[in-house]
Amino acid sequence: MRVLHINTTDIRGGAAKAARRIVEGLNSRGVDCQMLVKNRESDDPTVHAPQSAIARGASRLRYFVDVLPTRLYRQRTDDIAPQWAADGLLKRIDQLKPDIVHLHWILEGFLSVETIGRIDRPVVWTLHDMWPFTGGCYYSRDCRKFRESCGACPQLVSNSPYDLTWHILRRKLKAWKNSNMVATSHGSWIVDLARQSALFRDKRVEMIMAGLDTDRYRPIDKMTARKILGLPLDKKLVAFGAIYVDAPAKGFHLLRRALVKASASEIGKDLELVVFGASVPPPDFDLNIPSHFLGRLHDDWSLVLTYSAADVFVVPSIQDVGPQTVAEAMACGTSCVGFNANGVKDRIEHKVDGYLAEPFVADDLARGVIWSLEDPERTAGLGKQARKKALNSFTLDQQAESFERLYLQLLAGR
Repeated sequence: MRVLHINTTDIRGGAAKAARRIVEGLNSRGVDCQMLVKNRESDDPTVHAPQSAIARGASRLRYFVDVLPTRLYRQRTDDIAPQWAADGLLKRIDQLKPDIVHLHWILEGFLSVETIGRIDRPVVWTLHDMWPFTGGCYYSRDCRKFRESCGACPQLVSNSPYDLTWHILRRKLKAWKNSNMVATSHGSWIVDLARQSALFRDKRVEMIMAGLDTDRYRPIDKMTARKILGLPLDKKLVAFGAIYVDAPAKGFHLLRRALVKASASEIGKDLELVVFGASVPPPDFDLNIPSHFLGRLHDDWSLVLTYSAADVFVVPSIQDVGPQTVAEAMACGTSCVGFNANGVKDRIEHKVDGYLAEPFVADDLARGVIWSLEDPERTAGLGKQARKKALNSFTLDQQAESFERLYLQLLAGR
């Protein structure tokens, strides 16, 4: 069985990391996996991308052509991805001769709506955001128009019922009407939304928990990790990860309020923040505790050191499919605090291996941080339970077994 995984990038971004982990697990089970990407940064021979300078230039140009319709909406507050520009990828897919095509994050003008509908093989689509079932937005916030028609899009600041999002959703409905497509995600929140959507309510949507290499992501001695990273040895370190700290969906504004409250508690004098992903504080960063910005961490070892150095990892996401950072932190023996919402709630068991705060109450997030750190024995116990959860629920083989079973069902049904 040959499976072709399609993602815009091969190693950059959360979707690429998730896709490669699926590939790694499947390869270990003897499944022949290849990747087709727009931007290749690795030297992996199983990853295919445009080779000639002309092909690479055309690929980059396609993104700028693709977003032209959004320029009509000058007051838009977020990006909308039309995915209408011709891509010529069907021929390349046929050349690679897959039995199954597995889609991941295919935006930035990489794979058009119409091309997806013309793939003549079973398609599995792992949802890394809401775009596959919306009228073009990545996350709909409070809007639920994707259940029927989209249009009058709040993110476009549009009053027209037949705006760009309406047309994008119509194109998807028409192109994918007869597609042999199954959607999966590693977050029950987005699975539920997909099942409510006009695009996927009549299709199969499965929850498959994301996995990672728990031998690679493992606890490292805390003091050793802190010395290597140059972090204080005698403080209570709260970790947070985001490339764009001030992105609303990441919820840093709620974490900031929570840390201000926690700093006024008995543990406040020992509290410090560690941020990875971002190199510098965002504008108006007015946190009243010492903060350490580690920048982009490009390798697993740096991430393992950071998770191991922290006493607790906080993920205040407002909308998130299911942060891989939570599983990574737990595998490294660090408990997590997050809101009892979106994909976070699927990974943390309240007051067993972490803390689930009331959505989206900063004061309760603060209580979670304080509760996790005020008793050193509790902190250590939560970390041990977090590692146990990772070994039982977040392994590569468990994830790969679920996907292999799904592939075989689709091939048998075909």
